[in-house]
Amino acid sequence: MYNANMPGSILHNTIRAVSLATFSNNRPSASLHREAQKMYGNVILELGSAILNPQTVMDDQNIMSILLFGLFEVSNIPYMR
Repeated sequence: MYNANMPGSILHNTIRAVSLATFSNNRPSASLHREAQKMYGNVILELGSAILNPQTVMDDQNIMSILLFGLFEVSNIPYMR
């Protein structure tokens, strides 16, 4: 599924945000954490638009992105206090 989507797609950006968040926890980096949070916010906006669009609402990448954002939120628990 990852290879079927273009770079810059919702799925690619979701994976990048989750990866940055996880990496910023393993190697504490405030700048990486800020970048992950910024990317998360941007992708959430993109995902919201895709879900509201009748032509893209059923795209598999949307469902995968929603599931992957669960990982993002879990990996950011220390920062959400």
